[in-house]
Amino acid sequence: ERETVPYKGVDAVVDALGVHLRQRDDAELFGLRPKYVGALTQVFPVLDEIWSVDTRENAELEPHEARSLGWAALRDLLTLLGRQWALLVAIDDFQWADLDSAAILRALTRGPDAPALLLVISARDELADPELLAWLDDDDPDEREFRRIELGPLPEADARELALGLLRAQTDPSAPIEPG
Repeated sequence: ERETVPYKGVDAVVDALGVHLRQRDDAELFGLRPKYVGALTQVFPVLDEIWSVDTRENAELEPHEARSLGWAALRDLLTLLGRQWALLVAIDDFQWADLDSAAILRALTRGPDAPALLLVISARDELADPELLAWLDDDDPDEREFRRIELGPLPEADARELALGLLRAQTDPSAPIEPG
C-alpha cells in the first residue's frame, strides 16, 4: 500500500519477468530482444542487466518518448514470449496500483496485435480509486474480452476451516491442508 515505485501495479510482474529472462541462455535472449530495449530498460531498470544497452541510446530519449517506446518494447517482449509459452499474468491487490499501471495494462492488452496472455487482476473495489479500475469496464467490441467476477467474503465457517488448516500445516509442514 505504501510502496512508491513507478508502475507499482506491474512492478512485481516485471520483476518476475526479469527472473524468468535471467534463466534463459544467450541464444534465447537474442531471439527475445525487443526493438526498443533501451527504452524498456529506462522505464523498467530491473531489466537492464538482461541485454547490453548502449547508454547513449537511453540518454537521447525524452521521458515521454522513453515511456511510449518502453511500453511498446514490453508489449513486443510479451508477444514473443507468448509465442513460446502460455502466459498467465496475475496481479494481486491492484487497488494499491497507480494510474500509470492501469494505463500500461490497457496498452498491453488492447488492439488486434496484443500479446496472447491471460491477465488476472484481483482488487478490492471499495479501496481502489474508481479511475484505476475503470479501464476494465470499457466495453469496446473491437477490444479483447474482459470479464469481471465479483467475489463476496468467505463464509465464517469456511474462513475458520481455512485458518485452522493453515495453522496445522504451519506446525506440521507435511500435513495436508484439509477441512477440520
